[in-house]
Amino acid sequence: MTCPPKKMPPGYLAGLTPCARLDLLEEAAFALASGQTKTQVRHGELWVEYGQGSITYLRTEIARLRAICGNRTAITIGRTRC
Repeated sequence: MTCPPKKMPPGYLAGLTPCARLDLLEEAAFALASGQTKTQVRHGELWVEYGQGSITYLRTEIARLRAICGNRTAITIGRTRC
C-alpha cells in the first residue's frame, strides 16, 4: 500500500532558492499550457497543485525569477542547478 503524496505546507516554496522555485513553476506552467486542467509538481516528497486559474501568477512569477536567475531560453523540466 502506498501513502498519498504530502501536500506542501503554506510558505514552503518561500524556503527554496529562487532557481529551485523557477524549476517547479516552469514545470507547472508547461503542464498547464499543454492542456491539463490541474497539475501537481513535486519537490522531494512534497507536492504543490496548480490549476488553470494559476496561469497569470505562474507567468508573472516565472518572469521575476528568470530575471533573478539569469536569462534562460528553454523550459527546464527536472531539477537543474543555477
